[in-house]
Amino acid sequence: MRAKMVLFLLVAVLGTHAQTPTAAKPKAEPAPIRIGSHQLGETFREWLVAEKLDSPEANCQAREQALRDWQSANKVTGYGSLREAEGTREECLQETAKVNSGQAGKIIVDEFGEWYKGKEYSWQFSDGKLLKVLISIPGNISSNKEPDTDQEIKFLIEAYGAPIDRRTVSYQNAYGAKWDCPEVTWSMPDGSMILASEHIRSTDNGPLRGLQITFASKESLEFKKQPEKNPYIH
Repeated sequence: MRAKMVLFLLVAVLGTHAQTPTAAKPKAEPAPIRIGSHQLGETFREWLVAEKLDSPEANCQAREQALRDWQSANKVTGYGSLREAEGTREECLQETAKVNSGQAGKIIVDEFGEWYKGKEYSWQFSDGKLLKVLISIPGNISSNKEPDTDQEIKFLIEAYGAPIDRRTVSYQNAYGAKWDCPEVTWSMPDGSMILASEHIRSTDNGPLRGLQITFASKESLEFKKQPEKNPYIH
Protein backbone atom coordinates (compact mmCIF):
# COMPACT_ATOMS: atom_id res chain seq x y z
CA MET A 1 0.00 0.00 0.00
CA ARG A 2 2.81 2.35 0.94
CA ALA A 3 4.66 1.55 -2.29
CA LYS A 4 1.55 2.38 -4.29
CA MET A 5 1.20 5.74 -2.48
CA VAL A 6 4.84 6.66 -3.21
CA LEU A 7 4.37 5.74 -6.88
CA PHE A 8 1.18 7.84 -7.04
CA LEU A 9 2.95 10.89 -5.58
CA LEU A 10 5.89 10.47 -7.95
CA VAL A 11 3.60 10.34 -10.98
CA ALA A 12 1.70 13.40 -9.72
CA VAL A 13 4.91 15.41 -9.26
CA LEU A 14 6.25 14.43 -12.66
CA GLY A 15 2.94 15.25 -14.29
CA THR A 16 2.83 18.68 -12.68
CA HIS A 17 6.39 19.37 -13.78
CA ALA A 18 5.62 18.34 -17.35
CA GLN A 19 2.68 20.74 -17.47
CA THR A 20 4.73 23.72 -16.29
CA PRO A 21 5.01 26.05 -19.32
CA THR A 22 8.51 26.70 -20.63
CA ALA A 23 9.54 30.32 -20.21
CA ALA A 24 9.58 32.08 -23.56
CA LYS A 25 13.01 33.22 -24.69
CA PRO A 26 13.36 37.00 -24.88
CA LYS A 27 13.15 38.27 -28.42
CA ALA A 28 16.55 39.28 -29.73
CA GLU A 29 16.94 42.95 -30.58
CA PRO A 30 17.70 43.68 -34.25
CA ALA A 31 21.33 44.45 -34.93
CA PRO A 32 22.15 48.15 -35.38
CA ILE A 33 22.52 49.34 -38.95
CA ARG A 34 26.09 49.36 -40.19
CA ILE A 35 27.64 51.99 -42.45
CA GLY A 36 30.87 50.44 -43.64
CA SER A 37 32.96 49.72 -40.53
CA HIS A 38 30.65 51.83 -38.33
CA GLN A 39 27.22 51.31 -36.82
CA LEU A 40 24.50 53.60 -35.51
CA GLY A 41 24.67 53.87 -31.73
CA GLU A 42 28.44 53.43 -31.45
CA THR A 43 30.44 55.62 -29.08
CA PHE A 44 32.96 58.19 -30.24
CA ARG A 45 35.79 55.95 -29.03
CA GLU A 46 34.41 53.08 -31.11
CA TRP A 47 34.18 55.47 -34.06
CA LEU A 48 37.86 56.37 -33.68
CA VAL A 49 38.87 52.71 -33.58
CA ALA A 50 36.83 51.97 -36.73
CA GLU A 51 38.50 54.94 -38.47
CA LYS A 52 41.94 53.68 -37.29
CA LEU A 53 42.68 57.03 -35.67
CA ASP A 54 45.10 57.27 -32.74
CA SER A 55 43.47 60.34 -31.17
CA PRO A 56 40.36 62.55 -31.47
CA GLU A 57 42.53 65.25 -33.06
CA ALA A 58 44.01 62.97 -35.74
CA ASN A 59 40.96 63.33 -37.98
CA CYS A 60 41.29 67.13 -37.92
CA GLN A 61 44.92 66.93 -38.98
CA ALA A 62 43.98 64.60 -41.84
CA ARG A 63 41.15 66.90 -42.93
CA GLU A 64 43.40 69.94 -42.98
CA GLN A 65 46.01 68.02 -44.97
CA ALA A 66 43.39 66.86 -47.49
CA LEU A 67 42.40 70.48 -48.09
CA ARG A 68 46.04 71.57 -48.44
CA ASP A 69 46.65 68.76 -50.94
CA TRP A 70 43.69 69.95 -52.99
CA GLN A 71 44.88 73.55 -52.84
CA SER A 72 48.34 72.49 -54.00
CA ALA A 73 47.00 70.33 -56.83
CA ASN A 74 44.84 73.21 -58.07
CA LYS A 75 47.51 75.89 -57.48
CA VAL A 76 45.39 77.70 -54.89
CA THR A 77 47.85 79.78 -52.87
CA GLY A 78 48.07 82.89 -50.74
CA TYR A 79 46.93 84.02 -47.31
CA GLY A 80 43.29 83.14 -48.01
CA SER A 81 44.08 79.49 -48.72
CA LEU A 82 46.24 79.30 -45.59
CA ARG A 83 43.45 80.70 -43.42
CA GLU A 84 40.92 78.34 -45.03
CA ALA A 85 43.05 75.32 -44.13
CA GLU A 86 43.69 76.59 -40.59
CA GLY A 87 40.02 77.45 -40.16
CA THR A 88 39.02 73.97 -41.27
CA ARG A 89 41.28 72.46 -38.61
CA GLU A 90 40.14 74.86 -35.87
CA GLU A 91 36.46 74.26 -36.58
CA CYS A 92 37.09 70.51 -36.64
CA LEU A 93 38.90 70.64 -33.28
CA GLN A 94 36.03 72.56 -31.68
CA GLU A 95 33.44 70.05 -32.88
CA THR A 96 35.68 67.13 -31.89
CA ALA A 97 36.03 68.49 -28.35
CA LYS A 98 32.23 68.73 -28.05
CA VAL A 99 31.69 65.18 -29.31
CA ASN A 100 34.49 63.83 -27.12
CA SER A 101 32.85 65.35 -24.03
CA GLY A 102 29.46 63.79 -24.84
CA GLN A 103 27.77 66.93 -26.17
CA ALA A 104 25.86 67.11 -29.43
CA GLY A 105 28.22 67.70 -32.33
CA LYS A 106 29.40 66.40 -35.68
CA ILE A 107 32.60 65.02 -37.12
CA ILE A 108 33.23 65.81 -40.79
CA VAL A 109 35.30 63.47 -42.93
CA ASP A 110 36.15 64.13 -46.59
CA GLU A 111 36.90 60.91 -48.42
CA PHE A 112 37.63 59.37 -51.80
CA GLY A 113 40.72 61.25 -52.85
CA GLU A 114 39.87 64.60 -54.32
CA TRP A 115 38.27 66.61 -51.53
CA TYR A 116 36.50 69.08 -53.79
CA LYS A 117 34.73 66.42 -55.84
CA GLY A 118 34.41 63.46 -53.48
CA LYS A 119 32.02 62.52 -50.68
CA GLU A 120 31.60 64.34 -47.40
CA TYR A 121 30.57 62.33 -44.33
CA SER A 122 28.94 64.12 -41.41
CA TRP A 123 28.91 61.84 -38.33
CA GLN A 124 26.47 63.34 -35.84
CA PHE A 125 26.74 62.44 -32.15
CA SER A 126 24.64 63.21 -29.08
CA ASP A 127 24.97 61.91 -25.50
CA GLY A 128 28.10 60.07 -26.56
CA LYS A 129 26.45 58.00 -29.31
CA LEU A 130 26.31 58.15 -33.11
CA LEU A 131 22.70 59.03 -33.96
CA LYS A 132 22.86 60.16 -37.58
CA VAL A 133 25.12 60.03 -40.64
CA LEU A 134 24.81 62.37 -43.62
CA ILE A 135 26.70 61.63 -46.83
CA SER A 136 26.86 64.46 -49.36
CA ILE A 137 27.83 63.76 -52.97
CA PRO A 138 29.74 65.70 -54.17
CA GLY A 139 31.48 66.76 -50.98
CA ASN A 140 31.54 70.45 -51.92
CA ILE A 141 28.32 72.17 -52.99
CA SER A 142 30.09 74.21 -55.69
CA SER A 143 31.78 71.18 -57.28
CA ASN A 144 31.08 70.64 -60.98
CA LYS A 145 30.77 66.90 -60.48
CA GLU A 146 27.36 65.22 -60.44
CA PRO A 147 26.64 62.03 -58.47
CA ASP A 148 25.94 58.66 -60.05
CA THR A 149 22.61 58.45 -58.23
CA ASP A 150 21.47 55.20 -59.85
CA GLN A 151 24.68 53.47 -58.79
CA GLU A 152 24.46 54.80 -55.23
CA ILE A 153 20.86 53.58 -54.90
CA LYS A 154 21.91 50.20 -56.30
CA PHE A 155 24.65 49.98 -53.64
CA LEU A 156 22.11 50.82 -50.93
CA ILE A 157 19.67 48.16 -52.13
CA GLU A 158 22.46 45.56 -52.19
CA ALA A 159 23.41 46.48 -48.61
CA TYR A 160 20.01 47.11 -46.98
CA GLY A 161 17.39 45.43 -49.13
CA ALA A 162 14.37 46.80 -50.97
CA PRO A 163 13.18 50.31 -50.05
CA ILE A 164 9.69 50.94 -48.66
CA ASP A 165 9.09 53.99 -50.82
CA ARG A 166 10.41 55.45 -54.05
CA ARG A 167 9.11 58.68 -55.56
CA THR A 168 10.12 61.53 -57.81
CA VAL A 169 10.47 65.13 -56.61
CA SER A 170 10.30 67.90 -59.22
CA TYR A 171 12.45 71.03 -59.08
CA GLN A 172 12.08 74.21 -61.14
CA ASN A 173 14.18 77.39 -61.24
CA ALA A 174 13.15 80.97 -61.96
CA TYR A 175 13.80 80.47 -65.69
CA GLY A 176 11.38 77.58 -66.02
CA ALA A 177 13.95 74.77 -66.23
CA LYS A 178 12.71 71.57 -64.57
CA TRP A 179 14.37 68.52 -63.07
CA ASP A 180 12.99 65.26 -61.73
CA CYS A 181 14.95 63.89 -58.79
CA PRO A 182 14.50 60.50 -57.08
CA GLU A 183 13.83 60.16 -53.35
CA VAL A 184 14.17 56.65 -51.91
CA THR A 185 13.36 55.55 -48.34
CA TRP A 186 14.27 52.45 -46.32
CA SER A 187 12.75 51.40 -42.98
CA MET A 188 15.12 49.13 -41.05
CA PRO A 189 14.37 46.38 -38.48
CA ASP A 190 16.04 48.31 -35.64
CA GLY A 191 13.71 51.30 -36.16
CA SER A 192 16.21 53.43 -38.09
CA MET A 193 15.56 55.01 -41.47
CA ILE A 194 17.66 55.56 -44.59
CA LEU A 195 16.86 58.29 -47.10
CA ALA A 196 18.58 58.88 -50.45
CA SER A 197 17.46 62.24 -51.82
CA GLU A 198 18.69 63.88 -55.00
CA HIS A 199 18.44 67.67 -55.29
CA ILE A 200 19.51 70.57 -57.51
CA ARG A 201 22.31 72.90 -56.42
CA SER A 202 23.69 76.13 -57.85
CA THR A 203 27.26 76.19 -59.15
CA ASP A 204 29.43 78.42 -61.32
CA ASN A 205 28.48 76.11 -64.20
CA GLY A 206 24.77 76.45 -63.55
CA PRO A 207 22.34 74.08 -61.82
CA LEU A 208 23.74 70.61 -61.16
CA ARG A 209 22.49 67.57 -59.32
CA GLY A 210 23.57 66.62 -55.81
CA LEU A 211 22.76 63.63 -53.62
CA GLN A 212 22.38 63.33 -49.87
CA ILE A 213 22.13 59.97 -48.12
CA THR A 214 20.89 60.09 -44.53
CA PHE A 215 21.10 57.31 -41.94
CA ALA A 216 18.92 58.23 -38.94
CA SER A 217 18.73 56.09 -35.80
CA LYS A 218 15.50 55.26 -34.02
CA GLU A 219 16.52 57.61 -31.19
CA SER A 220 17.01 60.57 -33.53
CA LEU A 221 13.64 59.92 -35.17
CA GLU A 222 11.87 59.71 -31.80
CA PHE A 223 13.45 63.01 -30.79
CA LYS A 224 11.98 64.65 -33.89
CA LYS A 225 8.51 63.33 -33.04
CA GLN A 226 8.41 65.22 -29.73
CA PRO A 227 6.01 68.17 -29.95
CA GLU A 228 7.66 71.58 -30.02
CA LYS A 229 6.96 73.71 -26.97
CA ASN A 230 5.00 76.89 -27.68
CA PRO A 231 7.43 79.74 -26.93
CA TYR A 232 4.58 82.20 -26.38
CA ILE A 233 2.95 80.30 -23.51
CA HIS A 234 4.48 80.23 -20.02
